[in-house]
Amino acid sequence: MFCPNCGAEYREGFNVCSACNVPLVKELPRQIEPEFIRFVTVYETGDPAYIAFAKSLFESEGIRYYVKGEGLQDLFAGGRFGTGFNPVIGPVLIQVDEKDVEKAKDILSQIDQGEFELSEADITNNHAEECIDSATDRYTFKEIIRDMLKFIRSLQRD
Repeated sequence: MFCPNCGAEYREGFNVCSACNVPLVKELPRQIEPEFIRFVTVYETGDPAYIAFAKSLFESEGIRYYVKGEGLQDLFAGGRFGTGFNPVIGPVLIQVDEKDVEKAKDILSQIDQGEFELSEADITNNHAEECIDSATDRYTFKEIIRDMLKFIRSLQRD
């Protein structure tokens, strides 16, 4: 018999843990082994819009990522003054699981080129198919994404 709380082992005949005062079980539940992920840097930037867009694409594609230094950009020295990133901290590093490096680089290169292809699931998604801008005409979701990509590219050139 085992205590499910503290893991103490008891002889048969005991029903409650003397330390934790919880009922004992015949077997301890299996421990889940932690999964270790090795992150690899795939992009460096200081552009918060680019970072947010890349994060949303990685999430939609199921790519595990880590954005190193994002929360530190505005804490030290002059923030992002003049360079797009904090000169003391350096640029933000977009890192992904080493298993997803090629897929992530492909997505990021499509963003840089402004030729991002929507997946079949995005195209057939009825909730995201069309967006209405009350100040202008009607736009499809795909057109909005393409316009956002063009805008991001124009900011990177400046």
